[in-house]
Amino acid sequence: MAARRHRALRGAVCVLVALAGLTLAGCGSKTGPAARDATEPAHNGADVAFAAEMVPHHQQGLRMVAMATAHALPPAFAELTDRITVAQSAEVDRMQGWLTSWDEEASYGPDRMMDDGTMMRRSTAGTMRGLMRTRMGPWALGDSDLDRLAGSWPGDFEQHWLRLIITHHQGAISMARHEIVEGEYPPAVALAEDIVTTQQAEVEQMREMLRD
Repeated sequence: MAARRHRALRGAVCVLVALAGLTLAGCGSKTGPAARDATEPAHNGADVAFAAEMVPHHQQGLRMVAMATAHALPPAFAELTDRITVAQSAEVDRMQGWLTSWDEEASYGPDRMMDDGTMMRRSTAGTMRGLMRTRMGPWALGDSDLDRLAGSWPGDFEQHWLRLIITHHQGAISMARHEIVEGEYPPAVALAEDIVTTQQAEVEQMREMLRD
């Protein structure tokens, strides 16, 4: 009799332990913000700087494309500008989403310009203060460059635009290569790799167009 009671008690304890395990498992499977944050890949200052710099850099490129589309363009030129518009608009949206989720903002903008027209970085992270020229080196473009482009004679516009957008692409490639080496956030590093591949190919295409 005592043995049966002992077995029954042991069985009840096992059931309670099993139920407790299910309850704890249920608590561990919650899908709220805290759980999502725990699974979000880590990012570092290089990732923030990359997105914060590349957003306005792309926006400047899109401005240049808009200037080109105001002209009558040959088919190859028009196809190139369409491709740049589609790719860089989507990339801007992605990077702005990252910055929002990181509680950061784009570093440059038309309201934050130096006297020479070079865009100046402004970030909430003090360690990221500096100039856009830091990672773009000699490939930084300012408003004065775009003003000269806008004032080009119609017959010279295509050649002038191609030279400037090649310079602009080389700046993006330089920034992307820095992210590939220093970045930690996998989507940002992957985007940087895509930018290097895509824009390097476009640079080669535009050099061919200049030779034609």
